[in-house]
Amino acid sequence: MRTPSPAGGARPPPIAKARALLDEFDAWRWVLAIVTLTLTLTTFALALNTGQAHLRHASQQRLIIAEAVLRAAVERDQYLPAVLALDTEVRALLGDLEAPHRVAAVNAKFEAIARTSHVAAIDLLVTGHGDVPMAAVAFAASLWMPDTRRYGYLDGNGRMSG
Repeated sequence: MRTPSPAGGARPPPIAKARALLDEFDAWRWVLAIVTLTLTLTTFALALNTGQAHLRHASQQRLIIAEAVLRAAVERDQYLPAVLALDTEVRALLGDLEAPHRVAAVNAKFEAIARTSHVAAIDLLVTGHGDVPMAAVAFAASLWMPDTRRYGYLDGNGRMSG
C-alpha cells in the first residue's frame, strides 16, 4: 500500500491534527480571557458609578439638613428680639424703668430664655436715658447674677468694647 502524500489531499498525520486543536483551544482561551476581563471591568465601572451616585446623593442630603439647621439657628436669633419686644413684662419695664421688681422679673426671664435658647447673653439697652442722650443704659440682662462677669463698655456706635 501506498502512503498518501499530504499535498495530494490525504489526511494529515494525527500530530498535526492535535497541534491544530491545541492552537484552536489556545485562541479560545484568549477570547475567553478577554471576554472575562471586559465583563469584570464593566461590572466594576458600573458598581463604582453606582457607589459614587449614592455618595453624591448622601452628601447632598447632609448639606440640605445642615443648611436647614443653620437657617433655623439664624432665624431663631433674628426672631428673638422681635418676640421679646412684644413681651408684656419687657413692655412694662420700658414703661417704668426704675421699678426694681420689674427689672428682677425681666432679668429672670432673660436668664431663662438665654439658657434654653443657648444664646450667650440677652440685654435690654435703652438709649437716650439719663444725662447723655446717645448713651445706652442696660436695664435688664440675662447675665445679671453677681457671679457672672462681663467686662467692657459700649462705644459711640453701640458696640461692646473692652
